[in-house]
Amino acid sequence: MTLKKNPAIRNGRTVKKMTDLFAHSENRYNRKHPVKEHLTEVAKQTKEYAGEASWAQEALLAGILHDLGKYADLFQARLRGEESGLDHWSPGAWVALTKFHAVAASLAIQGHHIGLQRGNKESLSGMNPASLATRHPLNLRLSDPDPDNLVSRAEKDDLEIKYLDRDSINMLELYQNPVASMLDVRLLFSCLTDADFLDTEAHFEGNEYGKCYREKGPVLDAREELQALDLFMEKNIRPGSNADQNVTEVRNSLWKMMIKSAAKPGGLFTLTAPTPVRRGGLGKRCSCLVLQKQSSSLLKSHRRLEDD
Repeated sequence: MTLKKNPAIRNGRTVKKMTDLFAHSENRYNRKHPVKEHLTEVAKQTKEYAGEASWAQEALLAGILHDLGKYADLFQARLRGEESGLDHWSPGAWVALTKFHAVAASLAIQGHHIGLQRGNKESLSGMNPASLATRHPLNLRLSDPDPDNLVSRAEKDDLEIKYLDRDSINMLELYQNPVASMLDVRLLFSCLTDADFLDTEAHFEGNEYGKCYREKGPVLDAREELQALDLFMEKNIRPGSNADQNVTEVRNSLWKMMIKSAAKPGGLFTLTAPTPVRRGGLGKRCSCLVLQKQSSSLLKSHRRLEDD
């Protein structure tokens, strides 16, 4: 009689299957959250939130790599209550930075637990696992100091890592045009953190059938919102204003300027408008809203606003 070898046992030792690796502990229905499932879903949602942004592929990459460190044995031990004080985000940030030259993705991954950090060269080099393994700024240990080992585990788990044909947010442009790039990085970061939070929440709120996502908010109808904003201004703001004639004229001029600007090609818009002393503001927030609503109603997406 020939005994069949157990594929889960090698040289007398149990070999952990990739499907036995989890991102989160059990929910109230004793369901664990597989790493692959979490990374795949977060990547999908992060890209969806990015919409038609030029950096949508980088958003997808950020989602795939954001919890790469959870493939480590130490992190699995943490879920069992056997370890603590681990950094599971830095390995993925380093892979995004060194393998894909995706600066924005690396910053978003690094920041999704500790907040966005600086994007200068010194700060980026501080993501190096070799440095973090010896001197971590938060006195943590890396879940695995070898990112290649984690990538190998992810690949064995059939996790598809989307390779970028080019840098979505170019490194050179990042430093040459820091304001616009900073806004892009923050938007990508927001997409990632929202996707990560909602998928994690869905796991812990899940039932015997699987994850339960919260109900989505209402879909924005830009034209309807624009009409409501204009009606609000006509009924509640303009009639009750005590501003003198000069301020009123400037307000109206600013309002018309924003509507006109909404028809221009997409890009970075800045608004510089003073607040007259003792005469009330010029309505900069409402003016920014009308630009956003008007541009959306004209199907001009991704207006980025900076209110000076």
